[in-house]
Amino acid sequence: MIAHLEKLVSYLAGLTLAAFTAIILLEVICRYWLHIALSWPAEASILLFQWMVFLAAPVALRQGLHFTVDAVVVTLPKAIQGILARLSAVVALATGATLAFYSYRMIVRSWNTTYPTLPVSASAPFIGLAVSGLLIVLFSLQLLIEQGRKVGTP
Repeated sequence: MIAHLEKLVSYLAGLTLAAFTAIILLEVICRYWLHIALSWPAEASILLFQWMVFLAAPVALRQGLHFTVDAVVVTLPKAIQGILARLSAVVALATGATLAFYSYRMIVRSWNTTYPTLPVSASAPFIGLAVSGLLIVLFSLQLLIEQGRKVGTP
């Protein structure tokens, strides 16, 4: 089930990237070729970019694609490497929970405010951040469970 969720989130991140690109292209065409200034593309593209990052971050965590410096860790004994991997997953879990908690507070505060040029609540980026935090918690839990299984196998 987690793999299906990861795939769905990856597709959604890809769709936000495609929409972001299309809006930027539309803005360039309208502004420089048609000489029409649109008011909404800047805010819409920023919002889509934020959502793309918020959706891609948990996927990168699950796939182990975040930047790491392994120069010291790879020289350590396997048991220590396992402990550090579990510690990293716990830190990611705590970070995800913190993101979800504080972004929820920001959602509540900004719910009734809208963007100046979009009929969208100003809480939209914080909703994306909360979703990201919850996914980070879920994916971190899965990593911890997998690492626990590795420890239990001979």
